Amino acid sequence: MQSGDSSTPPSNPRGPNRVSNSPLQLGGTSFRTHRLVEFNSEKWGYKPTLGALLFATAFMGFFAVPVILFDLYNWSEFSDRPVAEQLGLGLFLLFPIGSIIMMYQLMMPRIFDRRNQVYLHGFKKGTSRKEIPFADIYALQILQEYIPSGGNRKRGYHSYELNIVRKDGSRENVIDHSNLDVIREEAQRLGQFMGVPVLSS
Repeated sequence: MQSGDSSTPPSNPRGPNRVSNSPLQLGGTSFRTHRLVEFNSEKWGYKPTLGALLFATAFMGFFAVPVILFDLYNWSEFSDRPVAEQLGLGLFLLFPIGSIIMMYQLMMPRIFDRRNQVYLHGFKKGTSRKEIPFADIYALQILQEYIPSGGNRKRGYHSYELNIVRKDGSRENVIDHSNLDVIREEAQRLGQFMGVPVLSS
């Protein structure tokens, strides 16, 4: 897959003439992050896998270290500590912050509501939650992205996006992980559930 390429979708006068094949989510994960769940016959959605939750929780373990250090360093004395110690403690704080952000993104609802004919992405109704009517959805899209390991392009892994393609050609990412077989199988099921085609590069 080449960034910036586009593909021609099946002929449909109501859909876009071309759909971008550029990744929506730069970066990815080397493991499966979500699984498709059938809540009932009219509502499907994605939930985080146990492995993804354990991975995010592992980072939370680092939270104990900076908390203990903060307790040992009196706030009034912390500013007098050497810059190297202050920076070190600040770096430790990145782990719990990163794990909280990761957990938030993993737990974010991704719901396909066929009864109300809408896709919901987010926790609360309002500006923070995205709502896409089924009537605006043209297709689902599977994209591949190569993720170098440690900046080395010869060593890395592939991650795969599942995106929604609107009839105006704009796209919305649903999930992104490394298990292509699962992405394909779930995309086909979702396509049948919603009555839309599945595009892949």
